[in-house]
Amino acid sequence: MLLRLMLGGAILSAQPIAAQAPAKNAEPEKPSLECSLGPIERFYDAIQWYVFGSSDGQTVAFFTGPESPDDLGFYFIVFHDGEKYKVYGEGNGDRALTQPAYDAISNMRSEEYMALHSEALAMGSSAKPNP
Repeated sequence: MLLRLMLGGAILSAQPIAAQAPAKNAEPEKPSLECSLGPIERFYDAIQWYVFGSSDGQTVAFFTGPESPDDLGFYFIVFHDGEKYKVYGEGNGDRALTQPAYDAISNMRSEEYMALHSEALAMGSSAKPNP
């Protein structure tokens, strides 16, 4: 799975992206952020989520897992903007299924985001979830 997300000028990817030569007169290269630590598994209201830590040491990404409904493809990115953590989400499917995860994730404290990142880091890169 290859995933590229633009967030605050950074490219987020679930797997490394091959470098490409810049085009003539291209925009300056934007920093990339690799989210490949983990995953760890979490459930919010019976929906499975895989949680990945990122290369910046603080961003956490939540992706619907394979045990989630087939028509539910969603992710949340929790990132620090220099002052506080912010939650950004995008995807498709029934909002009622993603709302419990959004509520739980957006109500976490900074220490909880860092604990998730540390847990994903302990799993290593490209590890399988530990149910």
